[in-house]
Order: sequence, then C-alpha cells, then structure tokens
Amino acid sequence: NFTGPSKFIAGTDFLRTWFGARKYCRQYHTDLASSLNSTDDNYLQLLSASHGDSWIGLYRDTWKWADGSNATNVPWAPGKPNNAVGNANCASLKGGLFSDESCTNLHSFFCYTSSPMRGQIIRLQVMSDGSLLDSAVQSSVLAQ
Repeated sequence: NFTGPSKFIAGTDFLRTWFGARKYCRQYHTDLASSLNSTDDNYLQLLSASHGDSWIGLYRDTWKWADGSNATNVPWAPGKPNNAVGNANCASLKGGLFSDESCTNLHSFFCYTSSPMRGQIIRLQVMSDGSLLDSAVQSSVLAQ
C-alpha cells in the first residue's frame, strides 16, 4: 500500500541542504515529497512533528513541487512566504506548517516513494523478406 504515510520516507539520519536532500531522494527513492492534497499535508505535518524542521519538494519558481507541478492551497505558516532573507527559494516544514527559507540551510527531509513498477518482457518474432543485417531494415525496426 503506497498511500498515506507509507509513500513518504523520512531522511533523518543526516542533515542536508535542499539540493542535497533532493539528490538523495532522486537517487534512492523518487523525489522530495510533494503534498498534492490535504491528506498529504496532514501526513507530512504529523511526520514533521516527530522529525523537526524538514525539507519538502517545494521551491520558488512561482512555487512548484519538485515534480514540476504547480503548488496550490499550500498551508503556509502565518506571514509566509515572505522571502525575508532575499534568497528564501525553498520550502520546509516547521512546526507542521510550510515556511520559505534559504536552500542552503541544513535539515532533515522527506522523500516520496511510489509503488514498485512491474516489469513486462515481450518476445517478438519478426518476419521479413529483407535481411535483418541490412542497415535500412535495422533503421526501420528501431524507428518503431
């Protein structure tokens, strides 16, 4: 079951910058956590209560999630985002609410994971009057 809290993995054994956390999440999971609905917001807020200030996959480009989707209905802390330091381009969870801050600060983080992919092997038998060693035939096969 990859819904609710099981789709979020906390990276709390070490602190990283936002970019370091994103790199780690992309290497070992899927990406930094995106909160696409109020249920996700609630789970992340509960997780952050036990893990402290934590990076999530929200960044300033008219505020988007790490997966490129637009951020709407974000539960910002009062007065946030305010870009108070002039380079507060990344978002973290602080006390269960979203806050903008410098991407170079060090925090725990939450990765998003998706359900395992199922692989499928397909065997094809190609019948042709031409030779598969012919470069034109190979190009035609590869183009499809």
